Amino acid sequence: TAGKPSLSPSNPCPLTSQPKTPTLHMPGARRQGISTAFATRPFAQARILFQEQRAEDYIPDVLRLLTEDGELDEVLKLGAGFFGKSAPAKCTSELEADLALRHRKARTASDFTASIVEDYLLPGSDGRIGARALQKRKDQVYRLLHSDDAQARALWDQWTEKSAPSRFLLQNFPSV
Repeated sequence: TAGKPSLSPSNPCPLTSQPKTPTLHMPGARRQGISTAFATRPFAQARILFQEQRAEDYIPDVLRLLTEDGELDEVLKLGAGFFGKSAPAKCTSELEADLALRHRKARTASDFTASIVEDYLLPGSDGRIGARALQKRKDQVYRLLHSDDAQARALWDQWTEKSAPSRFLLQNFPSV
């Protein structure tokens, strides 16, 4: 039978033979044949970097990160208030206005959340989050003002809060 593999006890058919019984390992036990070198397990290196050679305060830092809300958590908490209802037409803060505009534009809750994380995750050069979101809104107003829309220019000239482009857009151009 040239060209056909032979079946024998040392070479059983994988389709019809009993599966090999897996070797069970105790949790935390070191498994043979698994390397912990960086080339095959990059997360081991990342874990060491994350600990930053400060084993004494590593666990408290991790617990603090897991249990304390940061600025992004506060933004997401405010954004969660938009689910199941329409965004308000008037907002008391620039952040609320930005979230209202995002809510109106998002097709799904996932789109809404992703847009928040994209623009609010990294802090700006001043250490505050939302710098990217604010810049995007300023660019949006700039493009609107430099179009041939004389009404937009007049509205912006009357707008007293030049540092609140999201509120301007929401109040005057809710379809943006």
